[in-house]
Amino acid sequence: MLWNVLAISSRVITLALFASQYKYCFATVVTVICILWAAAIIYMEREEIDHCHEGIPGLVQGIGYTFNIFQVSLHDKESIIVGYKWYLLYWCVTMVQNIVLISVWFTAVADDDPWYRIPALVYDIVAYFLSLLVKTFHTKIRERAEFV
Repeated sequence: MLWNVLAISSRVITLALFASQYKYCFATVVTVICILWAAAIIYMEREEIDHCHEGIPGLVQGIGYTFNIFQVSLHDKESIIVGYKWYLLYWCVTMVQNIVLISVWFTAVADDDPWYRIPALVYDIVAYFLSLLVKTFHTKIRERAEFV
């Protein structure tokens, strides 16, 4: 669960810092992110991942994925390959979103230079990559334990 705490905290800090500087366009950004995740979930339903739903449930999951990671059920080697594909998609897309949002915030507050500007940027990047590292390590250990 450490990986989840790191990923969520990094994501929440990114969104909070962006919202602190861009109050009026924050809702638009989050709405676009939710719609993109909902579209990905509906596409996953067509890829036969059993936990995804179309329509309103897909939109609700899309809202949840704005802050959290995919929880794909991995039952056999084939579903693990499909699950890795979607984990990779989530991590890459979220990483790009975090970098873009934190960079926009970082440049916007450059004139004000608040004391937390550098620590927030460093924590956001380090926490996100640590979460990826911990999740990869956790997955490899779990995979060896299940398929030995």
